[in-house]
Amino acid sequence: MTQATINSNGHGDGASPSHDEAPGPDRRQTATPASVRPEVLVERHVENARRQLAEARERLKAARRRVVQLEDAVGNWERFAAELRQTYGNDTPHT
Repeated sequence: MTQATINSNGHGDGASPSHDEAPGPDRRQTATPASVRPEVLVERHVENARRQLAEARERLKAARRRVVQLEDAVGNWERFAAELRQTYGNDTPHT
């Protein structure tokens, strides 16, 4: 495996970023000297993937909580609208 392939984390063409662009934190972790053993590189990638998976799971949990909140809000507004229609005798919703 070439250093460009290792640095690209298996994505893209292996071209390095321009000098104006600072590499992201994940990219900095993969920049290693050629003397590093393959097992170490693989372990770093496994750790990085596990961390990304944990972060994605946390974002998913937050998104699911938000969906539940929005479902509750929609249900509350629908009940309120139905009560208003019943109170004022207008059964046709205005959209």
